[in-house]
Amino acid sequence: MRSAPENPVRDESQDRSGPSQCEVSAAAWQVVAEVLQRMQNDLDRAWTLEDAARTSGYEVHHFAHTFRAVVGTPPLAYLRQLRLERAAHQLVLDAHVAIGDIGKAAGYGSLEAFTRAFRRAFGMSPRYFRREGSSRAGGRADAPQPHALVDLTFPPGLHTEPRIEQLGPLHGWTVIAENFDDPLAIAAAFMPLLVACPPDGPWQLGGVSQPWGWVSGSGMQELRALRIMPASAPAPEPPIVPWRLPRGWFACFDYNGEQDGIAGACAWIMAEWVPRSGLRAGFAPLFSLVEGVLNMSPVRARLHAPIEAIG
Repeated sequence: MRSAPENPVRDESQDRSGPSQCEVSAAAWQVVAEVLQRMQNDLDRAWTLEDAARTSGYEVHHFAHTFRAVVGTPPLAYLRQLRLERAAHQLVLDAHVAIGDIGKAAGYGSLEAFTRAFRRAFGMSPRYFRREGSSRAGGRADAPQPHALVDLTFPPGLHTEPRIEQLGPLHGWTVIAENFDDPLAIAAAFMPLLVACPPDGPWQLGGVSQPWGWVSGSGMQELRALRIMPASAPAPEPPIVPWRLPRGWFACFDYNGEQDGIAGACAWIMAEWVPRSGLRAGFAPLFSLVEGVLNMSPVRARLHAPIEAIG
């Protein structure tokens, strides 16, 4: 992962004049939501205020004030916040990676600088968050509220009214999958999980993907086969690796269709539904769980997309 500069450019949007939230048009809300999506998909890019403005199609000064009116903070300050949110996710998911390395990927030149910034954002040190804080992480107390959507064509099988739910902490086992398009690759990924611990009820098996790189980011999507497990389960044997998800907000979509349509529906949710709903993707894995056994047709699944409110 490329190291992002700690302060890539002075954020000239610190001027607090400009439109208030109530004066921002619906079109401007969607423009800002789409800029946030692009930032999150390419978070290691050395973004400047001018880059973000070009992405929006707005003149720099107008973009800076519109962004602040919608989000509540200047664009580059918000970018630093996103990098810290990703760092929090990595502290939990990538327990083998040194805290200092995660801080460098977030753009901080020293462990001390990263710790100070992380403590301001989350109220605890990165070390404490990794050890004990994941059960108390994950967004705001109030549920994010999506905008009403019109003229939006949903993928086949995907229900048009998701539930907004707070989930976690969740525990599971995962196996890296080559992709979720090839039935043989799916079977190869799930087989170790099924052998090690066969499911004894619904909604225990599924797939999981990292939350960045869905549209135009430089990072590859990491796909895993998932088996939900109790926190007390013993450590698994390779190629199975433990998986842990902090508490957070999710848009939960019901899906009833072909199994090979699930991956496409997940990608559509992140690329289309999230930004058009006036929300942004949260830094947590997107995961799906199926009701019964694999290879049923049609399959019933629940697709959980991590979300956060804007502003």
